[in-house]
Amino acid sequence: MASRCQCLQVLRQTFALYPASSLRDYVSQHYTHDARGNLLERLDNGKKARFTWDLYDRLTRYEDDRLTADFAYDALGRRVAKYSKAHCPPSTGAGPAWIEQQQRTLNTQYDCGRNIYGWDGELGL
Repeated sequence: MASRCQCLQVLRQTFALYPASSLRDYVSQHYTHDARGNLLERLDNGKKARFTWDLYDRLTRYEDDRLTADFAYDALGRRVAKYSKAHCPPSTGAGPAWIEQQQRTLNTQYDCGRNIYGWDGELGL
């Protein structure tokens, strides 16, 4: 990808765009894209989020400081499953029961778990 970008000022806000019109910078946010235009990384006030894509430009993984989410697709490219898990910060001196409880609490707080999506076919007209 070319390293040159176009900077625009609209209504007193400055945007930086890559040549393919992918947003690179906005206020305190910085975005990194791959050659196909997929978002790889978002840096927002020091908090980093990472995105992983497959060869068909489908999101396969999202990860930030709070959680990780993995996505699965069927042969037709439809998302069929999501598995997410909260990151539990390490605690010195904490026992396994406390760590397990903390993990459960964070998973509930961030709505993490396993989601499976179904498809019942086309609706008749």
